[in-house]
Amino acid sequence: MLLLEGVEGLRKFTYLSNQEVQGIVMLVQKHTLSVDGKKVVAVRWVLGAGSGWRSVCQGQGLRAGRQAEKDGNASQESIYVAAGHNGLVAAAYLQKGGLQTAVLERRHVLGGAAVTEEIFPGFHFSRCSYLLSLLWPHIVTDVELKKHGLKVHMRDPHAFTPMLEEGVRGGPPRSLTLGSDLAENQKEIGKFSQKDAKAFSDFVLHLEKLSGAIHPLLDAPPVDIPFQKLAVDKLPNFLAAPTPDNKPGPHHQCSIHINCDRVDILEAAYTEAINGRPSTRPMIEMTIPSVLDRTLAPSGSHVVSMFTQFTPFHIEGREWTEQDREAFADNVFEWVEKYTPGFKESVVGRDILTPPDLESIFGLTGGNIFHGSMSLDQLYLARPLPSLSDYRTPIKGLYLCGSGSHPGGGVMGSPGWNAALTAMADLKRH
Repeated sequence: MLLLEGVEGLRKFTYLSNQEVQGIVMLVQKHTLSVDGKKVVAVRWVLGAGSGWRSVCQGQGLRAGRQAEKDGNASQESIYVAAGHNGLVAAAYLQKGGLQTAVLERRHVLGGAAVTEEIFPGFHFSRCSYLLSLLWPHIVTDVELKKHGLKVHMRDPHAFTPMLEEGVRGGPPRSLTLGSDLAENQKEIGKFSQKDAKAFSDFVLHLEKLSGAIHPLLDAPPVDIPFQKLAVDKLPNFLAAPTPDNKPGPHHQCSIHINCDRVDILEAAYTEAINGRPSTRPMIEMTIPSVLDRTLAPSGSHVVSMFTQFTPFHIEGREWTEQDREAFADNVFEWVEKYTPGFKESVVGRDILTPPDLESIFGLTGGNIFHGSMSLDQLYLARPLPSLSDYRTPIKGLYLCGSGSHPGGGVMGSPGWNAALTAMADLKRH
């Protein structure tokens, strides 16, 4: 059995030669295995009990599998699994289900797009996943993630949107901060609209009803963008919520939304991108995880992630250049500087990931962190296609388990969980 997590295919495994990749493809077709796209999750035919993970890492897995078949030692319970977060979830449940599982990863570090790396000395960044808000509690419990070191830093408040405007009567610009306290949220909203503030409680109840209806659908098969990582030597000090002496305020732990003052700003940014140009006033979602986790950066310094929208994969039909990459980053910095003066001079290192970078480094096709748009026409039965929505592919034994399958993107693990259960159910029937 073979489960794949992405959409780029076996060629992403750089420790395999082209000939070996073609051999695997032929074996997949011959032995009716299962694949998903970017990363391998499971292969029934591969290794017997005596085969080692290290030999697989050294590119000898295919030869070992062939020898195992020749010797009659190939195990129908041996599985290859990729090391993205959905692949790891699938691997854990397959292993718990009694199937011998080997984990493969083409990069030097495990985690796929949900990986922490030390890009600058002393500064650690989660390079593509800037939040952990969807990971299912039952997965955390079932695979004992806390026992193995998982620590979740809860944020309250969780959202901060500063305005770029002149303050009233000499005061700071307005801002909107939202958290778990309903009364405080209504007070914040009331700064902009008393009518909306009064209606907010009904809005929350409506969302909770929708959420209650959707949640059961996430843990079962359907029934029939660029990042910038920054190392800074002081916290951003926002005009809308000034904090002295480099001390964090409640808003620093939030998702900070910049250039989100008005809908027309977002519409203009999107229109530029669909016409092949990076947004001149991009929407910026900033997080500063080191405010809650001080192990990520040296004392007094911080790591900042900025998820920016919108940027095309090609700039007016051509490839991105290093000059384009730096120019886009400089423009983003200029906009952040307007909200938090002094920001640019605080930056001591930056890592820029354009859509092509996200594809080439992490295997995210088209630079899409969700393996495909999370729009209504690409969810549930339509994800990724109606004929593939149950994780099974036309090749018997080949399954999809990445974010391109139901229920979609985000660090939740549900695609891996669902795919593993589907694969194990098929094995029991056959």
